[in-house]
Amino acid sequence: MTDILFVGSMRLAGVAAWFCTATDDERDKLASHLPELERRFREVLGEVGFPETQVAECGATVESQETVDRDWGSNWRKAMQ
Repeated sequence: MTDILFVGSMRLAGVAAWFCTATDDERDKLASHLPELERRFREVLGEVGFPETQVAECGATVESQETVDRDWGSNWRKAMQ
């Protein structure tokens, strides 16, 4: 089982979700399901009352701690920019 740390970020034009894993291998496996994760994420946003305009513009991505450590010096803020 993959542990996922869910990180959400509000933007002016919508909402973004980052699904974070420990390793690149876990990230790659999860990324193969990204269209379904993104669809379900949009459904949940609608169910809890987010405006349709924000839901339509939301996005999601998958990243690993392994990549952030290697490429961004362990700095998630830099990785998310």
